[in-house]
Amino acid sequence: MRISAKLAPTFDYPELEQFWRSADELGFDAIWNYDHFYGLADNATPTPSHGAPELWGEVNTRLGQACAEVGRDPAEIRRSVQIFLYPLQPEQVASQLDQLPRFAELGCEHAVLSFYQSPSAELLQRCAAL
Repeated sequence: MRISAKLAPTFDYPELEQFWRSADELGFDAIWNYDHFYGLADNATPTPSHGAPELWGEVNTRLGQACAEVGRDPAEIRRSVQIFLYPLQPEQVASQLDQLPRFAELGCEHAVLSFYQSPSAELLQRCAAL
């Protein structure tokens, strides 16, 4: 079984950096980063994962910096995004899916499509064709 580690970003940045470094040195299979940073320590400035792709791009840039700080090659990190496909109106789902090319332009290599209820056959087919 592979074991990964993730720490909520509710600490000052130096503590997060130490956690990432320690987990890496201990050989965890993966060290997960939240898809958003909540204004480290004070949770004052949320960056929602369902926002504009540019917000993901900012976190992606920060992830590259974190790699440098712990001595890792940023190319070793799998860049993923989670797209929430709530039971929304069809045009809202279309809008969410239409953002995928922009995520790819910003360096995203993998997208997780999150459904909160079973999707229609048409939606599932559309997603499979992406």
